[in-house]
Amino acid sequence: MAKIILFFFLLISSLHSSAQKIYGTVYNDKGDLMPYASVTIKGTSTGASANNKAKFSIAVTPGTYIVVGQHVGYTKQEKTVTITNTDEEVTFIIAEQKLQMDAVIVKSGAEDPAYAIIRQASIRYPAAGNRPSMGFTSMVFAPMRLAMKRSRSGLMVRSSVETA
Repeated sequence: MAKIILFFFLLISSLHSSAQKIYGTVYNDKGDLMPYASVTIKGTSTGASANNKAKFSIAVTPGTYIVVGQHVGYTKQEKTVTITNTDEEVTFIIAEQKLQMDAVIVKSGAEDPAYAIIRQASIRYPAAGNRPSMGFTSMVFAPMRLAMKRSRSGLMVRSSVETA
């Protein structure tokens, strides 16, 4: 009985030591909430998405972390956070990402770029271009009778209800 009590005591104390969290809110540079922003710990797959009120929470163990806050169309912001035995609040204020593009030139009559990719594929795999198209076989489990017939325009399927 004493071993069981000791086991539960150790289990509860280990859960208490890993109960810290990094929590906070994500805003844009105008002070608006940024719902559904992504907050991750750099170098890991640990993270969270902010909720519809831009609040997030990530459970962590004590240590030092680089926390990254980002949202589509906004620059990402990194903050270094040291967790001891208490929770740590982090507020992200992310700025709108401004991209400057050069002029876009649209030409008529230019070749579709997919054709170059198809040509390269046919050079790499010449046997694929010489064989006829392959058909496929499929098994259908349905409570009806299917009649299939090939026509010039493709495959035609006709069904009739099977009576049991």
